[in-house]
Amino acid sequence: MNKNKIFIFAIIAILLLLGIIGTICVFIFVHIIWPLILVGAIVFILEVAFALRIVISPRSNYAKASWMIVILVFPVIGLLVFIIFGVYPLRKRQRKTYLKQQEEIINFEDFSFSEEARFNETYNWIFNYGLKHQHKPIYKNNTIKIIADNTQLFEESIKLIRSAKHYINVQSYIFSYEGFWSKIFFTELIKKANAGVKVRLIYDWLGAHKRVNNKIFKQLHEYGVEVACFNPKGLTQFKGATNYRLHSKFVIVDNKYALYGGSNFADEYLSMNRDNCHWRDLNYLVSGPIVNTMNITFINYWTVFCRSKNHEASKQNILNDTRLIFRKNDFAQTNTVAQLLVFEPDFNEFALENALLHAFYNAKKSIKILTPYFCPPNSIIEALKACHNQGIKIEIIAHNKNQKYVQMMNRENYKKLADMGASVYEYDGYLHSKCIIIDDTYVLTGSCNVDWRSIYLDFESELIVYDQEFTNNVLKVYEDTKQNSTLQTSQMLGEKLNLWSRFLLKLLNFGKSLF
Repeated sequence: MNKNKIFIFAIIAILLLLGIIGTICVFIFVHIIWPLILVGAIVFILEVAFALRIVISPRSNYAKASWMIVILVFPVIGLLVFIIFGVYPLRKRQRKTYLKQQEEIINFEDFSFSEEARFNETYNWIFNYGLKHQHKPIYKNNTIKIIADNTQLFEESIKLIRSAKHYINVQSYIFSYEGFWSKIFFTELIKKANAGVKVRLIYDWLGAHKRVNNKIFKQLHEYGVEVACFNPKGLTQFKGATNYRLHSKFVIVDNKYALYGGSNFADEYLSMNRDNCHWRDLNYLVSGPIVNTMNITFINYWTVFCRSKNHEASKQNILNDTRLIFRKNDFAQTNTVAQLLVFEPDFNEFALENALLHAFYNAKKSIKILTPYFCPPNSIIEALKACHNQGIKIEIIAHNKNQKYVQMMNRENYKKLADMGASVYEYDGYLHSKCIIIDDTYVLTGSCNVDWRSIYLDFESELIVYDQEFTNNVLKVYEDTKQNSTLQTSQMLGEKLNLWSRFLLKLLNFGKSLF
């Protein structure tokens, strides 16, 4: 009997223990495991949704692959990073506004010569890409004067402002009020505004950060200069959209004359900074109908991508201002044919990359490149390799004063070409010139570096010029730069890096494609 009681009590104890364990298991499942399963399912669904979004997004294949790795390897953190830096909710609205305005404002261009030029077998190939894919007109009767001297750049910028009779439109990535160039330039703008000239200025808040106090721009506005901020900070300040910067530079006067090129308004661009002596850049004084395309580009930036005080009224004013509409001025009769290509990230995707590929694959004898940064996508490297294999001479002159890891990325890229026999030089100073010369005949020049940022992220422009006299003058600048540069051999570029440097280089190459 006692044994039976003990047995029964044992069974009851076991059942109670199992009940407690079961209850605990149910509690854990309901309150811990099930929520984890639910969270895991939600994360999985989000991963699939964002992966599909990445696949159909207008990004390079390399960027798509990089984002997919981030999302799949780091499920939660990767999704957060993508939402913050990879999604741009306002872009669709901007795109519609931009494309609608493009349709309207293109009527201010003159395509009469473009129809003639597209059948000219001598140079139509270099211009037809922009005509077909960007609907950019081709103009003749232009005058383009090279400004390779820094002192001359300062003098021409001030002289140009003083010549204005109706209006001045200025845009630049950097204004630096610490130095003397921007101070004098702003003073001249105020004088013209007080004299009744309409003055508009676009600045990039990131380029002006810690260089110009916002009070300066407010003072300009108070003195009559209309000031607008490109891609202003706000909700986008800490998002990937901050990477979209205005890198194209114009000073446009009366839709007749323009200062165009690579220089920003800071003293280092005049070689006046002790840390940046021997600065070399390429800028141009432009007159002729091609200035109209520059002016229309400025109007597009002002109305779509900028914000200013009383911006809606300002937008209507600039669109209705009849002085901005194209007029057939009495330009000098010249043989200089030119076209301005404009590159806006996510509005004409891959346009700069495709324009460069088009130029390289159509080269017959030589490709000469001046660029401070040479970190292009693989498609550009492969195109240059293919050209070299066909017997086309490849030369690159780059900058040797970059920050350490930027320099490492430069050298990693042009070593691939040096290994094949291409000639690679590094300028013994500060090279900021941006220029590509095809077959010693055609020139592509402006604000574009041959790097990832210019090709995919920055708002850029490139002037294509066909005129042998102009090209010869550019070639003189190129050869003079080469004389002051050092040839980089494969052995020199093959310097072994320590483990930490190799890791950072890989990380930088991976990270550049994400933004």
